[in-house]
Amino acid sequence: MANSRTTAIRGSKPRGQSSLPAAETPEEVSDPTRPRHVVDHALARREAILEIRRTGGFSFRSEDTDPYLLRAAASYGEDTGRNCPICNVTEIVELTYVYSRELGHASGRVINPEKLTSLAPNYGFLSVHTVEVCQGCGWNHALISYMLGDGQPRRTPRKPRDLVE
Repeated sequence: MANSRTTAIRGSKPRGQSSLPAAETPEEVSDPTRPRHVVDHALARREAILEIRRTGGFSFRSEDTDPYLLRAAASYGEDTGRNCPICNVTEIVELTYVYSRELGHASGRVINPEKLTSLAPNYGFLSVHTVEVCQGCGWNHALISYMLGDGQPRRTPRKPRDLVE
């Protein structure tokens, strides 16, 4: 016969455990505009570039790149002054995305990096991701991701009534 369950309600948590994800538990932050939990993707980027060059060609078609990423790069991309490491013709642009449960429906949008300093003190946890995109060949790779905010979780805002899904 099977052993009985230790908790009567499926999915219940013992007392004292937070329902917030581990990344959004309150933490002390001295400067909300200073990046923390930084992940630099430079090694993975370099490895991908070397693998493409080692195999003797770039078998990546621009149709494989998400069209929304290419449209965002065309509209909101910031010039870097660097040529694409793959096609070496087109200039690469960078996009900065911001994600947060606290942003509600606005989470996952492209944002101007200059606005992050004014946005960070108003939110507890903002996950920021910077991506480089080549509009010529479709090359794209994550450059860096980090967390901003004052470390105090806030409620998710209500969805506006006039928001069309």
